Amino acid sequence: MKKYLGLVLCSGVVVLSQSCSSGDNTKKARVAFDAGAAGGEAGATSSSGGSTSGGSTSRGGSGTGATAATGATVGAAGEGTTGGSTGASGAPSGAAGEAGASGTVCPTGFGDCDGDGSCETPLNLLTSCGSCTTSCNGNHGTVACQNYKCVLTSCATGYDNCNNDPTDGCEQALTANDHCGECGRNCATYGATCSTSECSGLTIQSDVEGVGTDNGGENNWALTSGILYNAGYDPYTIRGIPVDGSAVTTFWTKNAAIGDQSLVVNGANLMWAERGTPSSTVLQKPLTAAPATLPTPAFVPEYEPTFMRIQGTAMYWMTGDYQSGEPGYVYTRSLSALPSDPGSRIVTVDQGQNGSIQDFKVTSDALYWVTSAAGTGTAYELRTTPLSGGTPKAVPAVPFATGGSTAIYDGLQTKVHIQVLGKTVYFNYHIGTSSLNGIYSYNAGDAAPKQIVSVQNLQSFAVDADSVYYEDGSIFGVFKAPVAGGTQGVNITTLPVYGEIIASDATFVYVVGPKLGASECCYSAYYKVIK
Repeated sequence: MKKYLGLVLCSGVVVLSQSCSSGDNTKKARVAFDAGAAGGEAGATSSSGGSTSGGSTSRGGSGTGATAATGATVGAAGEGTTGGSTGASGAPSGAAGEAGASGTVCPTGFGDCDGDGSCETPLNLLTSCGSCTTSCNGNHGTVACQNYKCVLTSCATGYDNCNNDPTDGCEQALTANDHCGECGRNCATYGATCSTSECSGLTIQSDVEGVGTDNGGENNWALTSGILYNAGYDPYTIRGIPVDGSAVTTFWTKNAAIGDQSLVVNGANLMWAERGTPSSTVLQKPLTAAPATLPTPAFVPEYEPTFMRIQGTAMYWMTGDYQSGEPGYVYTRSLSALPSDPGSRIVTVDQGQNGSIQDFKVTSDALYWVTSAAGTGTAYELRTTPLSGGTPKAVPAVPFATGGSTAIYDGLQTKVHIQVLGKTVYFNYHIGTSSLNGIYSYNAGDAAPKQIVSVQNLQSFAVDADSVYYEDGSIFGVFKAPVAGGTQGVNITTLPVYGEIIASDATFVYVVGPKLGASECCYSAYYKVIK
């Protein structure tokens, strides 16, 4: 609040706390005040603070506020400004030096806060940040005065500055349903509740039969239009699982085997690979078709496809694990190609016997995969080629990996997972119990992968433009960490089981886990977790 000193109008001249006389004290006060501007006296009748246009201000000259010649301002309480522009109350907009009750014009960064004319107070303190009357609020956080402005540098655990106003500190406790764990994460919007900064997991289905004879159903997932599609292995049944919790439907079923990770959405159609004799076929069916509607052949490949991926206007895939006498291959095919086009080989892969490919993904500029076979390289290394194919090479070793090995997995405790976003590939690294274990990012041409977050028992993960979401095999829940790295993940949900992240969209991460209390292996529960 501004302090107005006694002001007396004497023949059109403003005099501070003086009588209308010609004494020395009166002259001194006028000299200090008139340094503001030659035209400052004409503004003596204005009721507001300093003006930005110059020449007429009630308690000081106007202009840029830089020097006495151009009109350093003195606001309603005699406060100067950086640029000569003050608000209606005369509050300063910056801190080029603040004048006190005496009218003294202070040098940049200092103010006469006690009115004795000495300019004794630095304006970069927490108690005088930019002006004599501005104190920075460190409520539930750490605050600093930077460039004459209050800045919150950090908030205490469990609090945040959700209103983006540093004057009230870190005002929001992160245990509210509308700010659960982070600002704006609203559990109540989706029917969840907040507990210890975690939104409760939302059950989609608690009892779904979804796998075939060798538990292959954990590998075939696709998400579109609010429906998760899952396919068992042999015999396969493709089921639609609405994410709003409505009834599960059967999309297609057949007494045959489906290609591993070959379920993909292509526009308005669902596509998958079916093993057959004498040849396998890639089938397709409209997403809106009735269960009884027959799928149609999209094309007949050379060998059974696995790891079918769509990138841009093309499809890429690996060959299956039963082509006797042949190595593995990576194929590509335009999505608009005729059904007679079987696709083209672009990479020969040392994949070993019985489909030892662990995962295969495609960024916007490269192919990436992991195989447990050593072949011409090292077992369990991340290999890559450009989209056009060529000779595979290993992604550089994780920094400080033992012996500089390019292996990213020791074959124990967890699976190898690859995710992609734009040109960036993300993968999990697990060798022993090292602090190097965790999730890494890599772009073609990088000198080495970058660790995003350290995790010892990672089971699965998903990634979006802002965050990485992962499951730790030793703790129920889903963790979230910045995709840029540098911050350890925090648990954002409560779940009753250990599970696997199978998909994500703009709002949710989707998790599958065992049916609670199930004595059989092949019944699952589905959950969604608010991001």
